[in-house]
Amino acid sequence: MRLSDFHAQIKSVRSNAHEFEVQIAQVDPTPGDDIDVQLSDIGWVELDYEAGQARLYPRSAVTESTPDEAIPTMEELQQLLPIDDTGDSNLLILAELPLDREGPGLIRTSLEEIQHVHVGTESREVWLLVGPKDAFGNVLPA
Repeated sequence: MRLSDFHAQIKSVRSNAHEFEVQIAQVDPTPGDDIDVQLSDIGWVELDYEAGQARLYPRSAVTESTPDEAIPTMEELQQLLPIDDTGDSNLLILAELPLDREGPGLIRTSLEEIQHVHVGTESREVWLLVGPKDAFGNVLPA
């Protein structure tokens, strides 16, 4: 998803989405563990204009040698993402996976595109979906 699409999706929601809690969401990659979706707060945002990317890092990636911005709401995330979303500033929004890094051993990371923004107006949550919206089935917040 590009920044222009991100801003358009948020603007199209007729609610106070900027006040809502924001999380990165991915379908659980571990089959058979009774978990349908993994969620993570955003630890920090990195803008790389040369690569054309806005990178969102999960809270579990925060270490002593990385930033710790703690971005709990859409308003705080929107302040970190450029509003001028044309040309070279229309960055592709990516999230670094895995979201959960508590397991033992070496953790291989990858950057995956945020494909959709889902706003749960009743739950007051915004999920930034890594993967297609229909892959999340009925677990999306209302």
